[in-house]
Amino acid sequence: MEIAQLRLIYYHYSMLIKFLILSLLSSSNIGHAYQYFHYDRKKVKLSIESFSRWVRPQARTIIREYYSILNKMHPIHSELMSLNNKVKKLSRLGLSKSGSCLSKSPHCYPFLKEAYSYARVIERKIFNIQNDKIRLKKREQDPPTDFESVLKLIRAIGHLRILNYKLLHSLEELMITTGTSYFHPSYLEQWSRDIHQMKLLSEEVTHAMLPRRFKEPFEQLFISFIKPLEEHIDLKRDPEFFLSNLEQFNLAWNAYHMLIVKSNLHASKPVMTQVKTMHRRWNSILKVVLGSYRFK
Repeated sequence: MEIAQLRLIYYHYSMLIKFLILSLLSSSNIGHAYQYFHYDRKKVKLSIESFSRWVRPQARTIIREYYSILNKMHPIHSELMSLNNKVKKLSRLGLSKSGSCLSKSPHCYPFLKEAYSYARVIERKIFNIQNDKIRLKKREQDPPTDFESVLKLIRAIGHLRILNYKLLHSLEELMITTGTSYFHPSYLEQWSRDIHQMKLLSEEVTHAMLPRRFKEPFEQLFISFIKPLEEHIDLKRDPEFFLSNLEQFNLAWNAYHMLIVKSNLHASKPVMTQVKTMHRRWNSILKVVLGSYRFK
């Protein structure tokens, strides 16, 4: 396994460990407003209609508001979030259609062509960020910037560009050899690994330019709350996953809300206002899901 891959795995696991420690502290110290509730999963009923008409739309709005806050934290975040969205689309395309190449279906070439066009869009987006958006020397109108964060962003974007270049090269070779004896669908296994690593990197850079005091709260919330909601509630529309992880979601959200609104991180008034709005949305979801549940 490459050193860069090990670093990415270490980064995500370290974020999870920090979140668990923070969650334990918050559940014991915050008070009645943030209790870690426990409920009998078998006694909680969530209809498909309630999930589709209320829970999922509210969760999607919370996700959008989270990215809206990120966007306000630094002007480059809008470009980095756009890059992340493009990588996620490529990843979803691969998950849904790569089987056509493994089975040597005639639909393989159109899939490869579509994937190649996505990768070219990503290439142009990375080039634009590297050349026009990342600056070591600040201009007067630029916000305060942590020099170490800029260097980490430069390295991560560079690594992302290398992975995308490898992907483009593999896709070109696969398109040329499709329908011949030289076609090797086994390349798609490496393709899948590279896409996964690109996805992790694009998620990491989305938070790259956050002020230091906000990095851990935002990264922890993303890993433990926002990302699972995106993947399982928004895209997969899975109410069972939501109910099975409701306690962990609630703990993750309350820890974040406490840090942003109640601690001395000194978040701006617009950010605090938006987090409070998100908090009301989350509580409204809990009321729908647990409204008829009786806690002991």
